[in-house]
Amino acid sequence: MRGVFWNDAGHLQGIIVERDSLKAIDRAKSSGLQLQVKDVVSREVPTCSLNDTEDMLMERMVRNNTQYLPVVNGTTVFGMISISEVVKMRLKKNNAPSLEHFTRHLKPRQQYA
Repeated sequence: MRGVFWNDAGHLQGIIVERDSLKAIDRAKSSGLQLQVKDVVSREVPTCSLNDTEDMLMERMVRNNTQYLPVVNGTTVFGMISISEVVKMRLKKNNAPSLEHFTRHLKPRQQYA
């Protein structure tokens, strides 16, 4: 679950992601409060631009401990990109080998019933 919110002018207002939602739900349950979207939306979020490289995206995500970055051009929101999408781009670009390539030398372990 993820979403990006913008105003009528197309300016970023915040994002909502699963991790933040689960934390807010937990807080609401323990305090008995009604949860509203405004309680879950992260307003101060790092962003990326259409010209950022994969390395720039990964560095920004790691530095900010986030899995998602809104994509903006100036103040206009284009969408949101996830770490999963960045990794897929990198793997496709590098024509990365499959997991089998890395595990060929491993011997099967005893199966447990």
